[in-house]
Amino acid sequence: MEALGINELHRESEGYTQKTNNKYASDIVTHDGAGEMVFMSGAEAIARGAIEAGVAVAASFPGSPATWVHENLLMAGKKLDEFYVEWSVSETKSWDVCLGAALAGRRSFLPIKQVGVNWIVDVVSDWVHKRALRAGLVILCGDDPGADTTSREQDTRMMVPFLEVPLLQAASVQEQKDVILEAFALSEKICAPVMVSVTRQMMYGRGPVRLGEIDHERRRLKLGFQRRPELGYTWVGNMWSTTGIAEKHGKYHETSLALAQEHAETSPLNRLEMRGGERIGIIASEQAYSYARQSVHALGLDGQIAFLKIGTTWPLPRGLTTQLLESVETVLMIEELEPFIENQVRAMTSTLDKHARILGKSDGIGLPFHDAYNTDLVSGVLAKVAGIDYTSPMTQRKRSIAQQLRVTEVPDRPFTLCAGCPEMGALWIMKETMRRSERFKRRDVISVIDEGCYTASETEPFNMGDVMTCMGSSISLAHGLYTGVEQKLLVQIGDGSFLHNGLQGLINAVHNKAKMTIVIHDNRATAATGQQPVASGFGFNARGEPAPRVNIEGLCRAVGVEWVKKIDPFDVEGGITVFNEALEYDGISVMISDAPCSIIETRRVGSRGSWSGQLATYRIDADKCTSCELCSRVLGCLAIEDQGTGNAPIINDAECIGCDVCRQMCPDDAIFRITIKTNEPKQG
Repeated sequence: MEALGINELHRESEGYTQKTNNKYASDIVTHDGAGEMVFMSGAEAIARGAIEAGVAVAASFPGSPATWVHENLLMAGKKLDEFYVEWSVSETKSWDVCLGAALAGRRSFLPIKQVGVNWIVDVVSDWVHKRALRAGLVILCGDDPGADTTSREQDTRMMVPFLEVPLLQAASVQEQKDVILEAFALSEKICAPVMVSVTRQMMYGRGPVRLGEIDHERRRLKLGFQRRPELGYTWVGNMWSTTGIAEKHGKYHETSLALAQEHAETSPLNRLEMRGGERIGIIASEQAYSYARQSVHALGLDGQIAFLKIGTTWPLPRGLTTQLLESVETVLMIEELEPFIENQVRAMTSTLDKHARILGKSDGIGLPFHDAYNTDLVSGVLAKVAGIDYTSPMTQRKRSIAQQLRVTEVPDRPFTLCAGCPEMGALWIMKETMRRSERFKRRDVISVIDEGCYTASETEPFNMGDVMTCMGSSISLAHGLYTGVEQKLLVQIGDGSFLHNGLQGLINAVHNKAKMTIVIHDNRATAATGQQPVASGFGFNARGEPAPRVNIEGLCRAVGVEWVKKIDPFDVEGGITVFNEALEYDGISVMISDAPCSIIETRRVGSRGSWSGQLATYRIDADKCTSCELCSRVLGCLAIEDQGTGNAPIINDAECIGCDVCRQMCPDDAIFRITIKTNEPKQG
């Protein structure tokens, strides 16, 4: 594929950015219709809450499910004056931007996924006790029970006591809007950040929301920066003392956390529903509250169960919790993942003379520590506690039938790459190079892969991942492996991950004389989360403004890498020549696979089957094809439909993007291209 010129890159960026930002965003988030009832997704409701709160600055790094909140804010940023929104190069930089804005008196909002919170722990903890904010700063954490859109299952609530920041949660789409407003008010009351945790299911769910007024004046307010020397170290005599740091910690407990506890006692996010005389009470929050509510109704226990819905998850409302504990015989704790609320409630009982029996995750009643809950699971547990019969609608017979249908009727959806993905071309180049090599067969190479689309290379059909690690850590992990192994080390990392945290690893590896081959997939985007732009992308930022395009090749050379070369991943033989040189190089070699994400390309031209202006259709000549299945099962392109052993595969015109890799790799010369016409790429 020919490299795109600078004008084409700019044209491409404008169109792709617009389409990307509109995928999960709605104009309703900026609608000045206070009092109107609308239907919204949770992500839209959260964005609307931030806008109503008068947020002036929002920064994030792509990561589902929080991505879709920020997509709405990006759209709003083009409609509202004095509203600054950006995709940052990492979550840490997002936090820094939001902190700086809050120090200048502008309300700031940081929506990130749960593993993104891991990146900001250090910088958040450095500022909490200073109580320095001149405007509210809210961190939205998108948690993911079931790990449907992330690399691991993690309960971010467990970090909150360590960070000592209040945590709020919502139990409906309406509350997802309202909780953001409450979080900003609390943040400004305690002069410290506040975290809001919302799960994927809640963000993707939809429901009615009553709109409030947008605080345009608060968004436009600029208080400016105020010098406050007391926020740093303490000057004692003729020396600087760290005593002030410990004093600030104590002051934070006496003031901010005391105010947060007072807030918990009166917050409308907490609600005790108790008539009197109930034997069983349930404490639940967020989505688990809805499951518990539905379970009570399904079991015919309406009016017989007391409920405490928790919205201020840390600190808990002591008064309401104590009232429930002293009024019923048994309290059932319903929450997904870790027993975060449960442990706090158990600790609270140590201060009570009389309290209910607590039942939760450690009591063997069927509440797991993992995965997303559902009404069926909670109904079964509640039935045990209440001593009544319950028959699950999903009987064992139905489960067996569903499993059989899945195996026999539903085709497996492999974890693989999109048709025409440049990473697929690069992977084939790497595999074929190692197949031909005498020194570097696949068995002789340790392959370390980062987080991203190329994570699919860990499994069939590529089998190119021996070790998979978190975003930006692959180079440093390979550096550590280098100290203890003799095999060749191969690293795969994306452009977004490289700029996020990989560059530091490269600097460290070069400085300390490690040896490895690094493949950087430069596809212009954080493609795995929805093709959001990266700084090395198209010369435009997320707001559509012209911006310098980071030169990854130049960065690598600047930190001391001597062997750096680019390849076109759709030129198989040319790529094999370069990658073979990279493997043979005795030091750190960097090969950059340079081509845009196939989804970005199809958005640019407006249809599939069109690549760099040439509309092409590929066919497989059944007479020449020997059914070797290299294209359908080894390359694994989703546009090539396998017809079973002994039959020639078929190329699906609707999926094929015309990358040409299958034609180049076919040993039978059975795949041919038909160019229909030259098609100029669409603009916008």
